[in-house]
Amino acid sequence: MSTEAFLKKNIIKELTSQGFNLALSESCANKGVEYYKNTAKFDGGAYLDCCNHAGMLAQQRSIGIKFKLVKPKRQRRANRPQDAFDF
Repeated sequence: MSTEAFLKKNIIKELTSQGFNLALSESCANKGVEYYKNTAKFDGGAYLDCCNHAGMLAQQRSIGIKFKLVKPKRQRRANRPQDAFDF
């Protein structure tokens, strides 16, 4: 699976899960893939930026549906307890 196919499939999946219809999701996913091809640097990761770009386009083209931005699923690593450093 190529990068473009991965992005398109997952953007369509995200937009349809948020309530947008399939035709609008596919057209905005194509715009998201074009955004990926034309942009050299991504702030939060390629998928997040392309998905948020496509979601904003979908929100502009639909009435009454708000797009919720996709956020990274990163968790902070817990600090080690100081007891582990008894030398």
